[in-house]
Amino acid sequence: MKAKERICTVCGTIDITASKATKCAKCTDNARREGKRQEEKEYIEALGYTGVEYVGFNAHLKPEWKFTHECGTRQVWTFNNLVKRVKADPNTVPCSVCGGVRRAKIATAVSAENRRIKNHETWPDYLAVVRRITANVYRQHKDEINPKDLRRSHRGYQLDHIMSIAEGYERGFLPEFVARKENLQMLPASENKSKGRK
Repeated sequence: MKAKERICTVCGTIDITASKATKCAKCTDNARREGKRQEEKEYIEALGYTGVEYVGFNAHLKPEWKFTHECGTRQVWTFNNLVKRVKADPNTVPCSVCGGVRRAKIATAVSAENRRIKNHETWPDYLAVVRRITANVYRQHKDEINPKDLRRSHRGYQLDHIMSIAEGYERGFLPEFVARKENLQMLPASENKSKGRK
């Protein structure tokens, strides 16, 4: 086909081309991108989010969307991350705030079940309180609990409760009793993990 002059019907750019398209390549790409954005917006709205608006590209050149979750949280997600989260858990509308809280509750319930804790309704709160007090006690008495200044890490050494938190909960001890310095010791991570499986 012979190349001829074309005036783009959108932007008015004049170029020489053999294409029968009435729009230039730039306007064709823009229209395709706009169509894709419209599909993404409709998908996000169908999930139940409100106030959906396109933000632009982030630092990694991924397109981002801003919207409001049913809990009232205004958040920004890339479309791909949102789709991944929906596929991972299709029964929920993903939220960067209450979603994390919900996942933490599920993980805590599973942990209670693994430890054979019978009444696990108050277990998450008990666990959180013991961990918070433990962190404070460790900071205040680090020289006594960890005199060799062993490095705490996932594979190195870990802070261990001699009487486990689960045992303290089952026996009805106050969180302060389980988190006291006399009940804390440093253990190699492998020992601490195998202790938890007994």
